[in-house]
Amino acid sequence: MSLTNLYQHLNEKKFKILTISSAFLADITAVLYVYLLLLNEDRFNSTFAVSKKIIESANPKLKGMIDKNFIQELWGVLLMTTLTMLAIYIVFHIIIYFLYFKGKKFARGYLVFYAWCVGVFYTLYGLMNLSNANVLIAIPGLLMLYVALGFNQKMKAE
Repeated sequence: MSLTNLYQHLNEKKFKILTISSAFLADITAVLYVYLLLLNEDRFNSTFAVSKKIIESANPKLKGMIDKNFIQELWGVLLMTTLTMLAIYIVFHIIIYFLYFKGKKFARGYLVFYAWCVGVFYTLYGLMNLSNANVLIAIPGLLMLYVALGFNQKMKAE
């Protein structure tokens, strides 16, 4: 079965829905990955402790000058900044998906680029991590590769 046959059964509206749902799944995957990776307070505290030791060894006068409240406040800043950036990322992409659904060319161009980038990077990252849960990232990656190839087929048909 050729790629052309795979996309013949999808009219423009169905392809747009497939594109938007696949891209949104990729967005949710990225948000969850960043959230789980960055927003781990134990990891933050251990990383901060290492950084604190390096700073104190470089400048012994600073030993004991970092207040415990400062560490908690820094954690709060990291938490709020990360959540805000993730929310902006999702809102931006929802706007792009809406504009793509309405037929805007720049939104389509953005999604073609996004589909190729996410498709390749997520798939490769997932395949490089076959031994752990990160392999699941390959699923939206493969979906986005399917979408990217669909964009190519649609461009050839036009």
